[in-house]
Amino acid sequence: MRLRLCKTKESLPDWFPLDIYSQELNGKQWLEELVLRLSVRTIYRNTADSRKALDGFRNLILKKTYGGNEGETKLLETVSNFGELLGVQDIPAFYVSYLASMLGDTEPGRQLAEEIKLLRKKKNSEELFNNPSELVQKSKKNGFSEWINWDSEPYEMPDVLPSYPVIVDLDQDDESLQYAFKLWLVGARAVLGEAPKPISQRDFDDWKKFKVLQVSDLLFWAELNELKYTDALIANTVWPYTDVDNTERLRKVTKPKIKQIFDDWRFLTRFWRQMELSVSLEKLLEKME
Repeated sequence: MRLRLCKTKESLPDWFPLDIYSQELNGKQWLEELVLRLSVRTIYRNTADSRKALDGFRNLILKKTYGGNEGETKLLETVSNFGELLGVQDIPAFYVSYLASMLGDTEPGRQLAEEIKLLRKKKNSEELFNNPSELVQKSKKNGFSEWINWDSEPYEMPDVLPSYPVIVDLDQDDESLQYAFKLWLVGARAVLGEAPKPISQRDFDDWKKFKVLQVSDLLFWAELNELKYTDALIANTVWPYTDVDNTERLRKVTKPKIKQIFDDWRFLTRFWRQMELSVSLEKLLEKME
């Protein structure tokens, strides 16, 4: 497919720029703007239907048919107490079922499931705790991940489970539990890698400074319309009065930030969880006042 190369400002869309670009956005507003854009991108990735994606872009981004008025947002308005995206929660049935399915794909996991089924039918906890089989005893000592054949799994665990399953002994005091969690977290991070830093006001300032919304909108609009705006055109449009090398800033800073945000849903899901925690705590404090 041959794209039409666009080098002049006359080739830019008539809707550019949007009012939202000049506004100071808070965390909730940034979340909404970014999620809406990734939602439209996801439509296009899943369907390759540029007409459908263009309709979504016009309705959600240009006409703002989704979203609140006067700075209010809708993505988080239904949160009550602690929502399903928070870092600590009762493990949902789907995740338990998915883990059981993963275990059931291995021979030890299937054997363990059969033994547990028999023990449950006997309704005798003494056999479970005082006279367990070697398989049951081993399963109580070893973590669930040791029983899963990760090489054969179709997905990585973060693609399916937004949380890492652990068990918490609530009979212990809070101080001991907090200390135990810190110890567990040190070990988990040693295996999984360092934790990402929380998304903060510094990120919001960078997104505004480096024109993430403007550039991402122009690039996506061009893709949907089989156009190619030159880097020089985009850079000089979004930074018209600067002495720095705008094109290099676009390539080395803005485009990598756009890729980080819109490459898949992981970054924005983490941002969403973080904002939901903040909103949930606000609602909890309001109820306690």
